[in-house]
Amino acid sequence: MKRFNDRATIALVLILWGFGYLLVDITATLGGRTYFLGFMFLTNLPLYALGVGQSLGLLWVLGRTGSLSPWVRWPLMIGATLCAGAIQTVVDLHYLKILALTVIPDWRVWATNLGQHRLGPVLILYFWTFGLMFAITGTARANSLARYNEARANALEAAHQRAEASALRMQLNPHFMFNALNSVASLVVARREDDAERMIGLLADFLRSSLNADPARDVTLEEELATLQAYLRIEEIRFGDRMKVVLDVDPETLSIMTPSFLLQPLAENAVKYGVAPVSHPVSIRVASRLEGENLILTVENRAGGGGVRAASSAAQADEHQVKHGIGLANTRQRLAIARGEGAWLTALPLDDGFRAEIGLPMMEARPKPGAVRPRRRKVAS
Repeated sequence: MKRFNDRATIALVLILWGFGYLLVDITATLGGRTYFLGFMFLTNLPLYALGVGQSLGLLWVLGRTGSLSPWVRWPLMIGATLCAGAIQTVVDLHYLKILALTVIPDWRVWATNLGQHRLGPVLILYFWTFGLMFAITGTARANSLARYNEARANALEAAHQRAEASALRMQLNPHFMFNALNSVASLVVARREDDAERMIGLLADFLRSSLNADPARDVTLEEELATLQAYLRIEEIRFGDRMKVVLDVDPETLSIMTPSFLLQPLAENAVKYGVAPVSHPVSIRVASRLEGENLILTVENRAGGGGVRAASSAAQADEHQVKHGIGLANTRQRLAIARGEGAWLTALPLDDGFRAEIGLPMMEARPKPGAVRPRRRKVAS
């Protein structure tokens, strides 16, 4: 575990003792016992060094006795502190007395008198200083440990969210891979070698972008749509004329950040429950628009024909999608991880299909220098 910085401990001890002896110097100057401000502080430098050294020694003992029982540790520390205070007091009184007798005769009046009226206050002052030292350094250590634990907790939470996002995304890949490989096999059996070769190429491109992507990293909507189109092209080859893709994208939304692979599970649901179970044409529409400060993303599948029979088939598929589609639950969990309560997902059946809609608070990427936004596009793939 990361400990409180030793340099910070030394700095706090130096400041505490320096401040204490500075107050002594100011008091002595105001009382007329020194020649100038700072004189007493300079003469007390040996005492300052002794106080700092004893304080660091006490802190070292405190750290080394951390494994002891509190009933042993704290009486030991109290005894050590009393000894340090007594040593500091004795050295202080006799040091100043020697100075008065040898170097600074003006101090003889008060420095040579070692009676109780001097001994008591000096002893109490040093006990208080050592106690204050423990309080200040202990508080600093506690604050440092709290910040460290908070940073560690945040890092663990981020790692947990990253792992959860990755796990949620991995739920989708096996299902898609099975369908894609099964489709390739079907194309080969049907002697559609060109389509099979094209699907293998698209599948390789899609898997490459999928493996390189960080599931916890946001991407621009433009990047998200590029990956989604690679997936939808694969499915278009698989279903042929039964599936048509329409993109209705507001160019103002392309630079907005979204969780990576956010739309793919919804598109997979649309294909699995909207296209695969029916024999009539189905249109899959992917749209984006702005509503206030939110980005709205829509994925919907609608029957392209077939009348009552088509509508009935779509309704049955949509009911199954609501009850069993992994994509909706997966997307809700990913939204909760990535955006919290600010994001939402709604899913509702239509007369001839199904619509899933995502709302995201806007997080816009910085535009590249010289970049030009495209016009609004509505494209049928």
